[in-house]
Order: sequence, then C-alpha cells, then structure tokens
Amino acid sequence: EGMEEGSPIKRKAEFILSMCEVLVGGSMGLSPAERSVVDRCATAMYNDFWHNKKAATPTMATFYDHLMSEPDEAARGVATALELYAKGTFSGFAQQTNVDTDARFTIYDISTLGNELKTFGMLVVLEAIWTRVRQNRAKGKRTWVYIDEFHLLFDNPYAAQFCQSFYKRARKWGAYPTGITQNIDELLASPEARLMLANSAMLALLNQNPTDADELQALFKLSDKQRETITNLDPGCGILKMGAAMVPFDDHIGTD
Repeated sequence: EGMEEGSPIKRKAEFILSMCEVLVGGSMGLSPAERSVVDRCATAMYNDFWHNKKAATPTMATFYDHLMSEPDEAARGVATALELYAKGTFSGFAQQTNVDTDARFTIYDISTLGNELKTFGMLVVLEAIWTRVRQNRAKGKRTWVYIDEFHLLFDNPYAAQFCQSFYKRARKWGAYPTGITQNIDELLASPEARLMLANSAMLALLNQNPTDADELQALFKLSDKQRETITNLDPGCGILKMGAAMVPFDDHIGTD
C-alpha cells in the first residue's frame, strides 16, 4: 500500500464509516458515539480478516454481527438501522458475490435498483471499482472505467464526491475514467461535474441543442465559430476537444 493512501484496514474502515454516514446518519450524519463504534467495529472486522487468511471476505452481515456483539447502546442503534441491509428486505448486497470480479471485463448495472437500494448499491459498486483499480496497479495493469448515464451519479452527493475524487487521482493509479451521457444539461447544473468537464483531458462532443451549446461555449471559452461546430451535426459527427485543439470527426457507419 502506498503511504499516501494509508493501510488497507484503515482505508476499508473509512469506507464503512462513509457508508454508515449515508445509510444511517442521513442529513444529520452520525453522532460522535456512533462514529467511534462504527470505526471500532470496522477496524476489528478487517483486522480479523487480515490476520486469518482462511476467513471469508467480510460482508454487511459480518459487520452487523460485530455491532451486535458490542455492549454500547450506540452500536445497537447503528445495527438496528443497518438490519434492513444486513438481514432484511434489502440484504442483496450483504452476500458474497457470485460473479467473477477478476474477469477482464466487468459490468455493473444498477439501472433496475429501486430508490431504497440505489444509494447502497452505488456505494458498493464504486468501492468495488476503486479496489479493482488498486489491484490492477499493483499488477502493472491499466484500468479503463466507462460510466454510462454519467449524469445519474450526480443525483447522489456521495457518488458525486467519489467521482470528483476519482477523476483527480485516477491517472496516478493507472486508471482512465470515461463518462458518457446524453443529458449534458444535468451535468452542467452540478458544480462538481462542471469542474470535472473543464479538467477532462479529452471530450467528444456530439450534436448539442442551442441551450447546451451556449453553456459549453461559456464553460470552455469557445469562440462563436467553434460553437457552430457543435450544433446542427449529423449522427456520427462531432468534435474532439483535446486541450485547446478542436478536431472535427465523421464516424458515419454504413448500414451494411
């Protein structure tokens, strides 16, 4: 583990704490007592796993059991709030995975998750992706991360924060994130997304409606002539923006 990221146990405990802040704390967050007990139980859980090589990978159910074994009232309160995700109706992510996550291509589809599970599912998926990026770098491999319907991530404050952080440090970890969206207006409404767009190494801009073209012109300081190159385009045509360069492309594909 690199010193800038701390130990794997500490990093996992921080993720569990962030997850509990979202799932249990809500808009008010966790109390100091709840934060302490979550950190204590998460650290103990991953310490047990780290020192017992035969132990199964910890799950939400494992964490729930650690909380229930604590005498603190705060621990019981957090456990009760997490029971729905550990043992109850929404315990789908509290199991060992039945998918080969070491495959060269892995697709996470969260489109059919209901509102109650979407936040939890997004937390699990984003953590799994970052873990894979770290594992790949240790093996000398690069990781390509494609995020379709990119604008949806910015409906969730945690996911938006993760994406912004991921974009900032991905290259250092040998990862190349690519966001894909048809709803550029929703991205432009998010300060985090606007900053990410402005700092992206390359953008492929297809046909834009006049309102979005105006927003993009302001964001990227395009001239009126450059603005014209991202409107009234045929399907398959667009502009690659790389640094200050604007390069038109025509990717018509024959129907045969």
